[in-house]
Amino acid sequence: MVTPPPPGTVGELVSRQVAARGSAPAILCQGEDPLGYDAMAEVCHRTSYVLRDHGVGRDGRVGVVMPNSPEMAVVCLSVMTSAVCVPLNPAYTAAELEALLARLGVSLVLAAGEQPAVRRAASTLGIPILDVRSLPTGAGSFTIARDGRTAAPGAGPPQPPTSTASPGDLALVLHTSGSTAGPKVVPLSHRNLVESAGNVARSLRLGPEDVCLSAMPLFHVGALVDLLLAPLSVGGTVVVARRMAAGHLLELIDEEQPTWYQGVPTMLQDLLRHAEAQAPPRRGNELRFIRSVSSPLPADTLRELEALFGVPVVEIYGMTESAGVITSNPLPPAERRIGSVGVAAGPEVTVVDGAGNPTPPGVAGEVMVRGPSVMYGYETVPGVQGEELLGGWLKTGDEGYLDADGYLYLTGRIKDIINRGGEKIAPREIDEYVGQHPDVADAAAFALPHPTLGEQVALAVVPAPGKTVDESALREFCAERLATFKVPQRVFVCASLPRAPGGKLQRGRLPDWCASEAQEGRPAAGPANQRQRMLVELWEGVLGVAPVGVHDDFVDLGGDSLRAVELALKMSERLGVEVQAAALYDHPTIALLEPSLESLDRSTEGVRAPDVEAAMLAEVGALVATWEGKRVTADSLLVGWNTLGERPPLFWGVQGFGELQLLAEQLGPEQPVWGMRSLYETRSKTPENAVLLARRYRTELERLQPEGPVLLGGYCAGGGVALEVARQLR
Repeated sequence: MVTPPPPGTVGELVSRQVAARGSAPAILCQGEDPLGYDAMAEVCHRTSYVLRDHGVGRDGRVGVVMPNSPEMAVVCLSVMTSAVCVPLNPAYTAAELEALLARLGVSLVLAAGEQPAVRRAASTLGIPILDVRSLPTGAGSFTIARDGRTAAPGAGPPQPPTSTASPGDLALVLHTSGSTAGPKVVPLSHRNLVESAGNVARSLRLGPEDVCLSAMPLFHVGALVDLLLAPLSVGGTVVVARRMAAGHLLELIDEEQPTWYQGVPTMLQDLLRHAEAQAPPRRGNELRFIRSVSSPLPADTLRELEALFGVPVVEIYGMTESAGVITSNPLPPAERRIGSVGVAAGPEVTVVDGAGNPTPPGVAGEVMVRGPSVMYGYETVPGVQGEELLGGWLKTGDEGYLDADGYLYLTGRIKDIINRGGEKIAPREIDEYVGQHPDVADAAAFALPHPTLGEQVALAVVPAPGKTVDESALREFCAERLATFKVPQRVFVCASLPRAPGGKLQRGRLPDWCASEAQEGRPAAGPANQRQRMLVELWEGVLGVAPVGVHDDFVDLGGDSLRAVELALKMSERLGVEVQAAALYDHPTIALLEPSLESLDRSTEGVRAPDVEAAMLAEVGALVATWEGKRVTADSLLVGWNTLGERPPLFWGVQGFGELQLLAEQLGPEQPVWGMRSLYETRSKTPENAVLLARRYRTELERLQPEGPVLLGGYCAGGGVALEVARQLR
């Protein structure tokens, strides 16, 4: 392993390796001569002249629309050294390219081959277009022409690329899918890219002896940073595949002997199927590891890949907005945890709850990251930067949790979370469990509207080859492991699931997708004993629904508060014990309710009445126990919101949670607010207790902020709390 160079610019990254590696191979391609570091630097240098000849300076934006190839890799690298590279998918239509070229501010386009769509789009916008033509002098070498005439200057001695860029200048502009008004524009600086390349190289312990197999689209950040800049930053070699078919990649693994390969789960599964089908068995390889990116890799696939290739498979987590890697499972001998996307691999990582506060280990929330590789904000999307960045932290939109050792586990997208009557359900948990069923090849849970719950859990499944999915058995399978409220109420059997070209599941398309191509079924599991049969009879009579299964949810069957009371009375009469209506919400299925009924006649021991101060603190503690927000200790009475904000904290007396929540939302995420609940409408409301409560708040406040000045405030009774705390602090 070689220590990656310090952050700088992309041009400096290349220049350092020209000095260190000379003519050592930088770019390889099957059946072609290698392109050395010195020759690659010459190509970059000459490209800078061509761009300047066409009026493109350091801030100019150059669209690159080419098939995946060594030439595209070197073109993108060359453009980044002297201008701003804007790579685009060559599969886009003319209308899509026209919209993107205009939105991204492209002033010049580099293209290869016919590509009528990009030529039509550039012509419509009046953007000059230059032809990239490969040369036989080495993999990825090219010349640039316009109207059939060579635009590049004549040959000369190898020189490092010419660039006046600084680390803070833009080098790359990408676009990523948006959930509202179209794609989000992600501007990445030289600092972002070089920092991320170093993070990748360090996390994978890359060195000049490593050979990377690059077989991902070069208009994505993963291919440009992970599979190009990171290997080049340590003097390694990149084998660029012109085709991404699994059979071809296996040939490259055999012939070019790469030391590592990276793919998305769909690519890795395809590679596994082709490798297993080979006869005679595959020859040996030089692989050190395989890296899985973009979306979750099934644990079975991971283990099968490791057994077949004899190397570790590591899952990572990254984003376009962070220029690539955020966390990575470490390589041996460090511990890798299956199901986790690893530990921080450069950027800082934290998880926050709905109040904007860091969560303790094991508690899920929104994943946030910050560091030199993270973009400064989205471009040309009004208001988005302020919403997505908080005190330098990027809100990823992903839900997950950190364990006690800092390993990150992703549970889904925040916008994909299913809110079933207040119960928050991460669909990925259901996906992973259902995916273990032997009859299921692919599965995805999603939300469907529900008249009383708001949302209900639905599931789309693809049967394994030669298998059929029994919907009743599948629900029973889910009920064995998942909480009742997570068991899918509706099951759709599909031929396939909607996925993006990179393999990412398009969960938002599932409702329409299932409505158009799936078959639906709702099983009703029968009672297993006499008590369950009695409960089924009562439920069917009160709810007017038949048949009722023991795993069917009370609310899903049409239950409401009035029916809960009626059903509780009937159950109390038949069982001879008092059943509360709330039990139907705590245990919403007969399977869950039945065992809980056995303990209803057990008496509870009385408790000794506590002293006055303890009773008052217990009463306030009980009131704030259900409040969302941060607590310094388990028994803290101060409840904090937006505690990552960088402004001095505000301690505010309130009468209730709604007041605290509204205040925090109005003041914004940069303002930490700590709520102090008053004695308003409590049994403990006396002047003496107000002094004692303020003393407790003062003690907690001094732990949070040992030195002044202290910001205090409040309204009505809450103002009285703040005044008393202030008096004691004086």
